[in-house]
Amino acid sequence: MVLGLVNAFKREPSPVLIMAYALAEGLFLGGISGMFENMYPGIVIQAVMGTVAVFVSVLVLYKVGVLRSSPRVTKIFMVAIMAYALFALINLGTSLLGGFNMRYDVTLFGIPLGLIVGALAILLAAYSFVLDFENITDGVRRGIPEKAAWSAAFGLTVTLIWAYVEILRVIAIIRSMSE
Repeated sequence: MVLGLVNAFKREPSPVLIMAYALAEGLFLGGISGMFENMYPGIVIQAVMGTVAVFVSVLVLYKVGVLRSSPRVTKIFMVAIMAYALFALINLGTSLLGGFNMRYDVTLFGIPLGLIVGALAILLAAYSFVLDFENITDGVRRGIPEKAAWSAAFGLTVTLIWAYVEILRVIAIIRSMSE
């Protein structure tokens, strides 16, 4: 997390820090994927397929001009992302400090709250892909220095990891409900 924040706020991209972040995220993803795979065999391949499906769908819709960002939607996105980050931090803190864990029987209109939050997070990640693609397209069009490609790759990697973890979590909730 620290490497992610340092990379996000650095003025000049640092390939070494970005690669260190990728290594740390790889270890994190390996650990969490292994844990979920032990609980729900086959879940990792489902989450990978889901992540690829979201990524490719957004990329194709972006390339054909169906998906674009707008200042208004981006403002709403920023508010939603801050609210989600605050929710995630509070949820993590209460889980670590108090042993509280959101139960899946907490529902809203009969749908587990964790499933609703997960679905919203996947939608936020999808819009984040649109912003990443626009950032890359704009950078290429403006002829920014090649070193800036590291920042674009970092942003895309962060979004891919986020989408994968959220899809993994949603599938786990669905599979736990069927047990």
